[in-house]
Amino acid sequence: IEAIQALGVELVVSGCPGCVRTLKNVYPRLAMKPSFEVMHTSELFNRYFDEGRLKVENKAVMKVAYHDPCELARLYGVVDEPRRLLNEGVRGFIELPENKHDVRCCGGGGVLQAVNDELRLKMGMRRVQQALALDAELLTSACPACKITLIDSAKKLGGKISAIDVNELIAKQLNLL
Repeated sequence: IEAIQALGVELVVSGCPGCVRTLKNVYPRLAMKPSFEVMHTSELFNRYFDEGRLKVENKAVMKVAYHDPCELARLYGVVDEPRRLLNEGVRGFIELPENKHDVRCCGGGGVLQAVNDELRLKMGMRRVQQALALDAELLTSACPACKITLIDSAKKLGGKISAIDVNELIAKQLNLL
């Protein structure tokens, strides 16, 4: 916190739910409250949509399922912001079962890949299969660890669906990528 504050930073934004939660909720309990604001990228995009700084002109027409990252939803409490981004950017957003605060883990977090990759992929494949059962064309999440797990799991199941970070999808819709 001191190192970031020494730089004069006013806002720290991360696409990693664990980093956001640690900077915003954990470190202040252990050390000191930061003088800078901390937010997840989905929160920043929402702020920019509210302020009129961002607008998607042509929504993608596809069935897109969203997987809530455990840390973002359960531990940090962000569930509406990624959904709003999807509703801003696509026509055809669909909910996976076991979502929001009651999300089923995809296996991507907690260094499971290093400890038991077979279990990580088994958990991820279950989420991919849920998306496929809903005829989703694309599976999104708002966490880099989830994205990697969902990509790996989709490949293991034959690649009938692809996975992408929700922020990447919105950036594409805004012609930023």
